[in-house]
Amino acid sequence: MELYSRGSITTKTIQLSISGAQSILQSSLSDVNSEVEKLCNLLPNDLPPEICSQVEIIRQSVKRSASLFHGLETEHQRLKFLRTQGLILPNTYTLGQIETANPDGGKMLSDATAEYVSIIDTLLPYHQRQSVLCQSRPGIVQSYSDTESFKDSEYYQQHPAALTLILYHDDIEVGNALGSRAGVHKLTMFYVAVEGFTDGKLSSIHLSIVCHASDLERFGYGPIMRPLIADLEMLYEGVEVTLEDGTECVIHAKLEHLSADNLAANQILGMNRSFSKGHYCRFCYANADLCAVMVSPDHCLCRSPAGYLKDVQAASVNPGNSKQTGVREKSALSDISYFSVIDATVPDIM
Repeated sequence: MELYSRGSITTKTIQLSISGAQSILQSSLSDVNSEVEKLCNLLPNDLPPEICSQVEIIRQSVKRSASLFHGLETEHQRLKFLRTQGLILPNTYTLGQIETANPDGGKMLSDATAEYVSIIDTLLPYHQRQSVLCQSRPGIVQSYSDTESFKDSEYYQQHPAALTLILYHDDIEVGNALGSRAGVHKLTMFYVAVEGFTDGKLSSIHLSIVCHASDLERFGYGPIMRPLIADLEMLYEGVEVTLEDGTECVIHAKLEHLSADNLAANQILGMNRSFSKGHYCRFCYANADLCAVMVSPDHCLCRSPAGYLKDVQAASVNPGNSKQTGVREKSALSDISYFSVIDATVPDIM
């Protein structure tokens, strides 16, 4: 599991490491087993039963050690074993077809795909974990559960054990980011974390969707986020699952926050992606010139969920209206029945 968790280690390297370790182990245990058998042959036949029992335990331990890597020799066997240890494999789904070049120089159609890691399977262990947050103190907002919004929510009143989810979204460059071919292999990543369990560790931030950044531009957020949105709707209503101990329970979860840098946030919200002019702020209607001189908020300019829907409608009628509102298109997150893209986005402190 440790080898697979390191992104810089290839499958071939893992195979060589396991094969090498297995060879060394078998060679060493062969010598140990030979010496143990020699020692056993030198022992008298009238040994007390407890001594004989201990000798047999040592002999069997050596034999078991020789099969330590049994069932882990191939990639298929290792993945099968890791699934029993909690590994969740991604599901591949088709976004659409794209035109690519074939070896003969002609054009051909191929499927554009993305990878989705089930958020429902990811959340299973959280029903057996305790929150890492300390007990809240009066007057201090340490987590979302300390806010008035959480305390007034009918959903959390009906489902006190419901999990609060945070969605994070950004691009990564997996090739030479400074080279002439930068961007060719850029990937878009979506992560999900559970409020109260993050504790600043990467192991608590779970990968959900991986796709090519070029496919995001080509197909949009809707097709790419389709499986995640479907699972979020199911979790909101409640999903009946079976835990490791065989008991059944219902998992409730609600997406509350969207975290991203300014560009990624504006992209997923369907807002202006230029930050040098126009209305680029996702919290208010102040334009670039006004943002440059504002030192205090003007609540009259604040965006609202109802206003966002009107801006989406205006942009669908005439794309030029986005110059006055900053909203270019409907966000895919708006397809989540309970989710407000305006109330859920948070500032990028970086």
